[in-house]
Amino acid sequence: MATETGDAAEVERLRRDLEACRAELKAARLELDVFGGVDTAAGVPNRRGVVDAVEAACKRLDRTGEGFSVLHVGVGGLADRDADDRREGARHVGALLTAALRGVDRLGRFDDTSFVAVLADAGAAGAAIVARRLSGVLGALPLRTSGGDLALEASFGAVVVGARPAPAVDELVGTLVDVAGRAEPGGEPVVTVAP
Repeated sequence: MATETGDAAEVERLRRDLEACRAELKAARLELDVFGGVDTAAGVPNRRGVVDAVEAACKRLDRTGEGFSVLHVGVGGLADRDADDRREGARHVGALLTAALRGVDRLGRFDDTSFVAVLADAGAAGAAIVARRLSGVLGALPLRTSGGDLALEASFGAVVVGARPAPAVDELVGTLVDVAGRAEPGGEPVVTVAP
């Protein structure tokens, strides 16, 4: 009889452990869903979050006809800094760009030295204006580092999307990468229309 009681207690303990594991798994999945799209260093969406924003804009274009632009912001001078300065630089640039954009625009960090903004209802002229405004903000507020202030010079490339049906997201990102590669730091924004 003592064995049956011991077995029952062991089964009950295992059930509690299993329930605790299930609760941990549920919390981990939620955390992954929430933070899987966030660049924690910059405090903005990461590449996955950027792609999600582009996909949403493409769907909105197909549904309502509202065009948009995708703006690449390449920030020079961060890649060759130490890890603390790179982290602080990402946070600094993310905050500046977020503050300078409209509430309807979406910003995300694309990689270590670049950010991407999805600009709602912005054509070629609007994307160029936004790029110049962001350039002014980045130039006016340098990054404070352990080695002194670091001027932030950026390059800007944009793809304007306005025709239905919206292009495939990977095609659009490929065009953006090409345009960004032609943009010069401190130069005029390079703006093209999506194929």
